[in-house]
Amino acid sequence: MIPKDWKHLENIVNKSLNLSETKGSGNVHNDGDGKGWSRNHQSYDLLMAECKFTKNNTKSVSFKKDDFQKNESSARRFGRKPIMATYQEGDQDVFIHITLRDFAMIYKNHLEHTKEEEE
Repeated sequence: MIPKDWKHLENIVNKSLNLSETKGSGNVHNDGDGKGWSRNHQSYDLLMAECKFTKNNTKSVSFKKDDFQKNESSARRFGRKPIMATYQEGDQDVFIHITLRDFAMIYKNHLEHTKEEEE
């Protein structure tokens, strides 16, 4: 789905990742745009997303490091993994940015969870 504006981007990301919309997103200091919540998981297994929508389509995908660091600080404080979701008007995809450390952990958990049982 192609986002129409920043709010639509937040809705798409939250729905796709089953995140809860944060109350007053953007108004609350360091609260992210979507947070993982589950009774069946520890908080450190969940995500906190910050979404950035831009109308200026460029030939690169980027965000300010300060924005990621603010999101990372908040996510870690709440025991979550930080991600950034970015979209530029005219693109066909929303991009997700995550640290290599966190992606490696997610990927290794995925491999462990999906490996076939040895007989």
